[in-house]
Amino acid sequence: PYLCGDALDVKERQILTGSWRNKDPLQLWDYGSGKLMTNLPIHQPRPDACFLYSVLFGKGRSNEIVFAGGSGLDPAVHVLRQTGEVRVWHLHQS
Repeated sequence: PYLCGDALDVKERQILTGSWRNKDPLQLWDYGSGKLMTNLPIHQPRPDACFLYSVLFGKGRSNEIVFAGGSGLDPAVHVLRQTGEVRVWHLHQS
């Protein structure tokens, strides 16, 4: 991964990374082996849609959600870890 900013979080035996790149920017890694577990889906309708600076595992009632934010056209998303459903927050004004 190509990490920028606060794009790393650890929960239990998983590491969440957000890379400042357009291909596979949101990834889960195994803490023990250091191996890539999966590329999480992220809304990238265009190559410059979102370059990640920050990622976070949800806590409490948001336990199954991964939050990601960065720069670009769609700067904030969250991903439901079990289903892979992606929701995009459009923070910019047209």
